[in-house]
Amino acid sequence: GFCLGDCSAVQACGDASADGTLAATDALLALVTAVSGGTTCQACVCDVNRSGAITATDALLTLQRSVGQPVGLSCVLC
Repeated sequence: GFCLGDCSAVQACGDASADGTLAATDALLALVTAVSGGTTCQACVCDVNRSGAITATDALLTLQRSVGQPVGLSCVLC
């Protein structure tokens, strides 16, 4: 997991909504960030392939993992 702010909560790689579960909505938040270039999701949480940018590929990997496919996600610490 990853510390948020003062480390009062822990956010897992790909968990864009920070609700403790990896779901399709997390993939959607990553995709919205990739398309809009916004800040809906931090790179340290949504750049799950460590490419240096949040892209549609990150959203796809997150979605695949959320439905139980054996996809490895790798984020950097925030």
